[in-house]
Amino acid sequence: MARKYDVITIFLAFLQQMANQFNTTVKIIQSDDGGEFVNQSLQDCFVSNGIIHRLSCPGTLEQNRLAERRHRYIMNTGLTLMAHASIPPRF
Repeated sequence: MARKYDVITIFLAFLQQMANQFNTTVKIIQSDDGGEFVNQSLQDCFVSNGIIHRLSCPGTLEQNRLAERRHRYIMNTGLTLMAHASIPPRF
């Protein structure tokens, strides 16, 4: 995602992909209090699609422990692969 305001376009594409490929709908979204998720256009999208938007409390690792752990795993794996391929750290 190049810009934070691209999240609405990407999210709508994600909703369509979930409906087409998995024949399911998104019911609940949990995010931090970031500006990309807390704006009127995305809130309108949530309401029109019947999606509940929950915000995690600041500084509570308990609420987003799984996401943090998966993010750390992906970052560590990517950095390991880059080091193994001798790719400069600037990338």
